[in-house]
Amino acid sequence: MKVTCEYSKMGSNHVFVRFSHVINKEINQFIREVYKTLIIKQPKGFIEVYFAYSSLTVQFDLTKTSYKVMKKDISQIIGDTTISKITYGNEIIIPITYNKETGPDLDYASDYLNISKDEIINIHSSGQYMVYMIGFLPGFCYLGGLDSRIHLPRKKTPRVLIPKGSVGIANSQTGIYPLDSPGGWQIIGKTNKKLYSPNDEQPFLLIPGDIVRIMKT
Repeated sequence: MKVTCEYSKMGSNHVFVRFSHVINKEINQFIREVYKTLIIKQPKGFIEVYFAYSSLTVQFDLTKTSYKVMKKDISQIIGDTTISKITYGNEIIIPITYNKETGPDLDYASDYLNISKDEIINIHSSGQYMVYMIGFLPGFCYLGGLDSRIHLPRKKTPRVLIPKGSVGIANSQTGIYPLDSPGGWQIIGKTNKKLYSPNDEQPFLLIPGDIVRIMKT
């Protein structure tokens, strides 16, 4: 698989690379392969690389290289990267409790979607989700693959506090809050599974490429 991409400068020492404007498993895996190669090869002046659903950003040291040279180095790595098929990481089972207390936005979701709360729960809990990226909070997993029947808009006014373990929906994504936090996702359930353990060698339960299945409790 080969892809096209667009380059742009972010500030004075970042190269932003946009691969697509849609959420796509193949594109996301391609980006993850580029990410791994950049970490291994570390072109001259390389500091760090971050990736999202369909883009990545490389930070570099202006005293050792330039935007033009770093862009060329990244372009070479992208040109040499290929994937023949999608591969996944671990399959993780996440228990989720859906009720009025754990899912305070279920009533809103039912009214907005014009389907019953039980149907929303059944659709959400029967899905298979891929972890596309980690971000916003340590261990916050952005999960793709949400059934279009239960897409919900973000809240117009975010909550000041969403409890750790809350399961939310925002547009075509679903995700789990690993820590108590403000947030604007529609909350439909909650898990007691620990997603973030900062003192462990591997602090995150989920990493990009993993598959999440839900056990309704």
